[in-house]
Amino acid sequence: MGKIRAYRAISNDDKTIDSSPLSLELKDITGFYANQYINPVRSKDGEIIKIISDESIFKNHYGVALVAMPFIDSNKLSKQMHENLELLLLKYNIKNIHFTDIFGKNKVIRRREEEFIYDYSDIVKDLPMTILSLSFSKDKITKDSANTKLTNEEIFFTLFWNNFERLIKGCKNNSVIHIFMEQENSVNEKNAEELVRNIFMKLYSGIDQVYKKVPNKYISVCKNPHWYTKGLLIYSSIADLGAYATNKIQQKIDKGISDKKIISEYRLLLKAIKLIFNNYSGLPSERFVNILSSINA
Repeated sequence: MGKIRAYRAISNDDKTIDSSPLSLELKDITGFYANQYINPVRSKDGEIIKIISDESIFKNHYGVALVAMPFIDSNKLSKQMHENLELLLLKYNIKNIHFTDIFGKNKVIRRREEEFIYDYSDIVKDLPMTILSLSFSKDKITKDSANTKLTNEEIFFTLFWNNFERLIKGCKNNSVIHIFMEQENSVNEKNAEELVRNIFMKLYSGIDQVYKKVPNKYISVCKNPHWYTKGLLIYSSIADLGAYATNKIQQKIDKGISDKKIISEYRLLLKAIKLIFNNYSGLPSERFVNILSSINA
């Protein structure tokens, strides 16, 4: 049996089947009926979107990135992309694509980073991707929340749903969203029930909060969240780049490092963001967007 690269938690709160033409058409595309979404799908007017998410901590700076992509395009392209990324592992003699290891202290492909960026971007270039990222120091997060005892999990929960709110504000009405997150904890018979219960509690709680903040938007989110492991190279690598790179650069900006020095020291990391993400207007700050716009990829 091969390694599990992705899985999903299934909600059994409603076992009825919506057999309307719209629902059956949706089932053919996404694998779920119209009533298997928080806010049942009611129209074909919106987009069907897949978002992948990852988290980052860098020098007491916390970041969460969401990468949005067309659901159908990602499904069509993911198999070939994954195969090409496996060949990329062999070419560079690495076990996974972890940008933290490539650009961080480990520098697992020292002196070949630029070549790798172009090889990697060439593989994923046909998949349209938009990145939205939030990044703040822990001091700012605790000060804004008036709670100095926030856990890392609570910080990431808040950043994720604040970022998700930004996403749906930019979505067309009646859009359909599937959420994919990286799962680092192993799942077994002993912890599965508790893990799944926590998943649904956090999912429903977060979505409810966002819907209340954006009452003018009708968005449908799949009740059954998807998880992926580092073995699913296309998702894990893109989400890792989004979280690590944007959090690291924003930390430098917040520390008052000049644009010139940031561009000089982190040119390759900036180039990677610009090459791989078609739309980067959702980065953590306007200054970050301007820095990225000023460089040549």
